[in-house]
Amino acid sequence: MTPQNHFEKYQPKFRQEAWIKSFLSALTVGAAITFAVALITWFMPVNGLWISLATLVVSIAVAMPLYYAKKYKPTVMMGARRLDSMGLEERMITMVEFEENDSCMAQIQRRDAQRVLSEVELSQVHLKVARKMIAIAVVLAVVAAAMTTVTALSTYGFVKSGDQLLEELLPDEPDVYYTVTYIIEEGGYFEGDELQLVLSGENADPILVIAEDGYAFVEWDDGNPDPAREDTAVTRDLTFTAVFAPLDAEMDGDGDGSDSGEAMDGEPGQGEGDGDSPEGDESQDGDGEQPGDSGGGKYEEWNQIINGETYYREFLEAYKERLLEQLEKHGDELTEDERAIIEAYINLV
Repeated sequence: MTPQNHFEKYQPKFRQEAWIKSFLSALTVGAAITFAVALITWFMPVNGLWISLATLVVSIAVAMPLYYAKKYKPTVMMGARRLDSMGLEERMITMVEFEENDSCMAQIQRRDAQRVLSEVELSQVHLKVARKMIAIAVVLAVVAAAMTTVTALSTYGFVKSGDQLLEELLPDEPDVYYTVTYIIEEGGYFEGDELQLVLSGENADPILVIAEDGYAFVEWDDGNPDPAREDTAVTRDLTFTAVFAPLDAEMDGDGDGSDSGEAMDGEPGQGEGDGDSPEGDESQDGDGEQPGDSGGGKYEEWNQIINGETYYREFLEAYKERLLEQLEKHGDELTEDERAIIEAYINLV
């Protein structure tokens, strides 16, 4: 008779013990996974109760048979150890080890082990499960149940969710705003807000300066030559001044006729009456027309309005081209009225 046959009557008790251990191990794993799922869903706008319960059931259903098959399934050697632990002084282990030995000593040992084993009743074999295993499984199950309860209560609004609690414990940094100020001292007006409050890192609203009659836009005080501007990525208070210059300077002179001087093309002009011209004291009589414009052309000193040396009309077309580029680039951000004002300004100059 093999040792397996000797241990057969104890196998139901051994299998029962193995399933209990497998369940406790599976419960430990399932409770840990369930706690993690419940904690995650606590921060999400979902009903974590059913997700957590499903996770626990699936985890136990998968882990329990695996633990039984891979770790706790009864074997002949395991049965021998369990029986020897009842005071059989390793007789069962020795019998299993010398199962294939037919020596006289081995036969004597087997007969002695069988005699002692026949005195052990099934009721004397108690289930043996480590208290530590039970404690760990129970603690994790309680923790997972508590976390699942909190998640369920937060779903129905009885307690705060995880993200709400974090917002209270770790409030966001207050928003920082900066002022962007646009100034015109004379000669023009704004199309847009000249005083803006901008969130740190954001862009200011576009703004356009338009010259009044008798003035032309020169540049912003930071060197920007475009009348339309949009300041981006604002991280400090900013102030910009738009610079305008008069188109015509006032002339000093007396007389009651047209003054004579050089025309735009440098040829002498003719006119009637006496008067002092910007170029000298000579007066001319006669009838006729000047080949060019009357006195006060681009070469007159008083008409050099840009940094005292340059005639403004030499840059007027360039300004218009830049303004058209800005209009094309940001045109979809403007209202119909704003576009009409800009187009009227372009046609004016």
